[in-house]
Amino acid sequence: MELATAVNLIQEGIKGNTEPQTWADLGAGSGLFSLALAETLPPASTIYAIDQQPTAPIRWTHPDTKLVQITSDIRDDLGLPLLDGALMANVLHFLPDQKAFMRKFRKQLTENASMIVVEYNTTRANRWVPYPISLDQIKKLASELGMAARLLGTEPSKFNSGSLYSVLLSPAK
Repeated sequence: MELATAVNLIQEGIKGNTEPQTWADLGAGSGLFSLALAETLPPASTIYAIDQQPTAPIRWTHPDTKLVQITSDIRDDLGLPLLDGALMANVLHFLPDQKAFMRKFRKQLTENASMIVVEYNTTRANRWVPYPISLDQIKKLASELGMAARLLGTEPSKFNSGSLYSVLLSPAK
């Protein structure tokens, strides 16, 4: 995926905020979505890029945004400050109990924080997506957690006949 595509998938979930923010990119991998966050968040923001097995140090090109790389399992106590938001791109499908994880992780967020989820819109498990969470399933999960879900975008998948979706989860009003 190209950086511009990653930005397009998440930018509508962040637009409008002008104050510096603190976000986590859970399952950051190569840092593509950390870079997309840096393109989208206001200057002087902080991004925690967390991955159990990062592929390499992220080549950071945003001097106005602070990047903190953490090598850890996202299910561990990460010792983070309260976050204004969290991005989970292609990470929930690795967790067998997504609801328990989301419930626990929400305690790491400020009262009005939001989460952006990017996932494959499928219900069929495979070796790369062992615990799929379709768009309908993430909307149901959001409701069960007392959150609102809003579709941000879709993108054709290079790896299967389905697509990727991005959704904003925010506190229900």
